[in-house]
Amino acid sequence: MIQHSSDTYVEQIDSALKAYKSKHPDADIKVKRHNSAAVWICIVDSIFEGKGLAAREEEVWPILEQLPADVREEISMLLLVPPSEANDSLLDSEF
Repeated sequence: MIQHSSDTYVEQIDSALKAYKSKHPDADIKVKRHNSAAVWICIVDSIFEGKGLAAREEEVWPILEQLPADVREEISMLLLVPPSEANDSLLDSEF
């Protein structure tokens, strides 16, 4: 799940998202340290199909809220997409 370099923040986020993965085994979850101040998360899961952005966040954010505030503050991008949207050029180039 961790892409590229890792640190304690990335590892904590990755560990927290294992709870999501256990309930959604087909989900593709990637956590990436983008730069020194930003962690990006991308989750591709069929459960997001047909849902708006707020509904998608409701599936994941309760897990992320359990992280310490300083860890959550590192998250600058949270992409929650169904497989039908996974061929976006941003996803291809960044994840």
